[in-house]
Amino acid sequence: ASMLKKRESLARNVSASTTSSAVDYYDGLVTTSATSPTKRQSKALSSRTALTKDGKLLLVLVGLPGRGKSYISAKLYSFLSWQGYKTRVFNVGQHRRKSAEDSHSRASFFDASNRGAKQLREKLAMEVLDAAIEWLSGDGDDDEQGGGGGDVALFDATNSTKARREAIARRCPHSIVYLESICDDKDVLEANMITKVSASPDFKGLTIDQALEDLKERIRNYERAYETVEDAEGAFVKLFNFSSKVTANNCFGRMSKIVVPFLMAVHANDRPIYLTALAPRKREPEGPKDADDDHAALDIADFEARLSRWWWAAGGGQKNNKHLTGSEEEAPPPPPAESAASSSESSSSESSFFSHGGRLSVFTSTMPLAIDAGAAVAKPDPGLVTVKQSSALNPLLLGESPPRDVKDRGDGGESYLDLVHRLESVVLDLEASVDPVLLVTHATPARVLRAYFKNIAVDHVIGEASSLETKALADAAPAVLELKPKVGGGFAESVHWL
Repeated sequence: ASMLKKRESLARNVSASTTSSAVDYYDGLVTTSATSPTKRQSKALSSRTALTKDGKLLLVLVGLPGRGKSYISAKLYSFLSWQGYKTRVFNVGQHRRKSAEDSHSRASFFDASNRGAKQLREKLAMEVLDAAIEWLSGDGDDDEQGGGGGDVALFDATNSTKARREAIARRCPHSIVYLESICDDKDVLEANMITKVSASPDFKGLTIDQALEDLKERIRNYERAYETVEDAEGAFVKLFNFSSKVTANNCFGRMSKIVVPFLMAVHANDRPIYLTALAPRKREPEGPKDADDDHAALDIADFEARLSRWWWAAGGGQKNNKHLTGSEEEAPPPPPAESAASSSESSSSESSFFSHGGRLSVFTSTMPLAIDAGAAVAKPDPGLVTVKQSSALNPLLLGESPPRDVKDRGDGGESYLDLVHRLESVVLDLEASVDPVLLVTHATPARVLRAYFKNIAVDHVIGEASSLETKALADAAPAVLELKPKVGGGFAESVHWL
């Protein structure tokens, strides 16, 4: 009995000592220069400190030809510019084509054993790198983003050897993060190569078969000297087969909060995105009403019916016509007169849809009208349509006065930059989606989202609608704006009047 009591007492003491909130031997210890890693500034901590500051940043693309580096650059350019960062892409291939002979586009020019060609390639790459550094440092030429002093430069080249990357690190005084695209999926690689030879000026005058063979030979030349990025080289993100697997090393600050999640979301699957804007009511404050006079706001029930009928008649594919209700012959209202002068990407009389088996993801704001409209679209077949609500899609919250620029909160409201940050999670969801997406939102969020997809400066969406596309996104305009992915990473748009 005495031994049992001793064991119980010992158990209670052990339990008490192991469930405390902190290890007791740290109690009373004061941080000194000997104990603080901050004081010692280890190499890893120095890297973290530099990248967490969100200062000037050089993103260096790494990868063999045909791995989607330029596509990734284009997507990041759109996303970071939309976020308010002054961003620019510096592409070595474009500089080579402008500065060198046509023969420098053939596979032999990229042979590592060709010393003369190798020296020229390095010279051209360093010229482009110097331009990127100059622009980041504030000494670059004027451009559409207001001249030099940029925030993020994307250095788009193969950068496939350790020696090249060491040269970049020695030359650049700013923070560097390597973005390596690795592809070993034969189907993905074949699709990338066909896209590249079909679009790149390097293969002008060649048949598809000739161009593919030349590209494959170029890849073999690079493979002989290729060296993947290693931990010791610093911060990097590695994308495998377009983000099916992502590895990050020493990524902090802006990289961990914005860039890495975006790269994990991006893919090249073909699917459309649809935007429509509902008129807010008094309980749904919104910006200046800019609906075109020729398109008076529809009764909300009529709008819901038209939107549902439009999807199941056209967007959902002909096999879903069984879900149609009401008059199928009812003509849509005429488009504005400006439609005749709209771009070739836009059309109010022709439709281009991807059926995707009729599947559709619907994202709505949390406003009752938007929720009801989303439910109306899903009602004919809830098994094919998923509906989610997000307050991020709610209208811009106005203050006492309308915003004068992207950062102005109008005496107590939201700024357009606040709205951009609010919509960041929506963009990630849209980029990650593999099915068509319909966003039922309101004029200000719809136009800010369009600014992202079309590489339009956000300050250009402030004020009244002027183009056909922005009028389609005016409050309660009876229209849907379709955004269709393009090969190079952008989006084409077309208007469908309900």
